[in-house]
Amino acid sequence: MQELDSHKLLTSKDEGARVKIAQRIGSCLAVERLSEADRRATELIARALAQDAIERVRCELSKEIRHSKYLPRDLALMLVTLPLYCPRL
Repeated sequence: MQELDSHKLLTSKDEGARVKIAQRIGSCLAVERLSEADRRATELIARALAQDAIERVRCELSKEIRHSKYLPRDLALMLVTLPLYCPRL
């Protein structure tokens, strides 16, 4: 994912765009084949998404990473401690 695209989507007011990036970032975290630099960048974006004001964005991220073997502890704790209601998780 290009840096400009991710910044634009993260700062977008479009809920659908932010939900899509949460899904993409979550699925990226679940795969093993990321370079160290790509993994760090993905984790930074995921941390920003975990604090998103829109609950649906946080839900989609949680749904995508719930079975990830490569989830950083601080990100998992961040998602666990946020008030979150995901009806279909």
